[in-house]
Amino acid sequence: MGWRRWNHDNIELNADQVANINAGEVVNINADTINLTAKTAINLVVGGSSIKLTGAQIAAIAGVIKLN
Repeated sequence: MGWRRWNHDNIELNADQVANINAGEVVNINADTINLTAKTAINLVVGGSSIKLTGAQIAAIAGVIKLN
């Protein structure tokens, strides 16, 4: 398998509208903390199933299971 590596202290990717990451099989993200931030919703899609999480839904669930 061929690899292309960029080794830098920090990397930032900025796009005006859309940034896509495409992989044939797997995308791995490894870190102590991973933050996903969206203004409106986060959509999770696996196979034919999907869920859309909004801020209101996350707040309601967090209240029930005592998250913040």
